[in-house]
Order: sequence, then C-alpha cells, then structure tokens
Amino acid sequence: MIFSNDPNFIYLDTPKCASRSMATHLTTYYGAAWNGMGRHRPRFPKSFLGHFVFSTVRNPYSRAVSCWYEILNRNPYCGFWRTALGLEGLDCGSFWRWYEKMSFGPPNLPGDIVLVSQMEFLSRATRWPDVVLRMESLDAEAREKLPWWVDNGPIERIVNPQGNGIVAIPGYGDWREHMTDEIAVIVQEWAGDAFERFGYSRDWREGGGSCE
Repeated sequence: MIFSNDPNFIYLDTPKCASRSMATHLTTYYGAAWNGMGRHRPRFPKSFLGHFVFSTVRNPYSRAVSCWYEILNRNPYCGFWRTALGLEGLDCGSFWRWYEKMSFGPPNLPGDIVLVSQMEFLSRATRWPDVVLRMESLDAEAREKLPWWVDNGPIERIVNPQGNGIVAIPGYGDWREHMTDEIAVIVQEWAGDAFERFGYSRDWREGGGSCE
C-alpha cells in the first residue's frame, strides 16, 4: 500500500496490475511512501479513511496468463513452487487446470498472493476503492479519474525482476497466444464478477493489450 498526505490518497497495489509501475510513479512525482506493511497488503489504519483510495485492475484473462508466468518463471520464490509442486515446465493451460483442482485455494507457498483474484484482493481492503484504473489505458484513466493527477509524462512500465536476477527469462508475448476456450472458463470462475465490475468482455478474443 502506498499513501500520501498531500494530496491525500492511498494506492492499493493489486498484484499483476502494473502496481510496481504505478507505485514508482507515485513515489517519484508525488512524494508518496509505502506504509511499512509491505507490498500487496490492502488493509490500512482507520486514520486514513478520509483519503482518496484507488487501485489498478486488469483484463482477468491477461492477468491469469501473467500470474502463471510470474509464479513459474519470474517470482523470487519460483524455485519453491517448481520443487514443491512439480510444476517445472507447465504451460499456462496446465497450470490453471492444476489451480482449479486446488479449488483456487492458497497453496501456502511464499508469493501466493499473486494468485489472489482482483475481486478478493480489493474486498480485503479496509474499504472499497473510490476509483479503479484499468491497466490497459492507465495513463488516460489516471488523467480522467484522479482529481489531483498532474501530467508528468507517461507512467513508465516496469517489469518485475526476472528469475533469480541473474538469468534472463524471455517474456510470454501476447497473452492471447496462451488462452483457449477451456482455460477461459476456468479463469472466469477464478475472476468472479471482475469482468462486469471493471468493464471487460468475457469473450477473451475481444480482449486487448499484451502487457506483462
């Protein structure tokens, strides 16, 4: 969680929704700071209840592919996942079939916050955000929806450190190359009503964006 007292705002950093990019922009240009609880902790003290609260969200299909890639390739704890679960080399579809069999429950391995759905993550917050910004049109929606926003240029997209920080891991490209009708059904169950709540189509072929 990132906060600022001038202007008064709280940013809830939903995992895999350009949260590192937004947090870097806020700390660089608005003097915002982490609240000391660490990343991806959406609850905040009641003393902040008067602050403007916002978060970033993402096409659930795109986010599902990014979650798979993060867990098995780029997460600092990916070695734990591969060893403990025998997930080495699983493609996106196989990964989501496995997670569905887990009933979308937490595997209780380091870094499993990545797999929390957007709806669940934001529901854990002290209160629901006043505004959510879609990652696919982040700059335009920030200008439109954040009353205190000053245009300091485009928000720089920052990709999480890759692998163990030494070995470079290739990106996954366009997320649609990893999606199928079968996996889309699984993602819909996991994502809940995020499609309707945040304005995304349930037809994955209509989804745009290839951000990682």
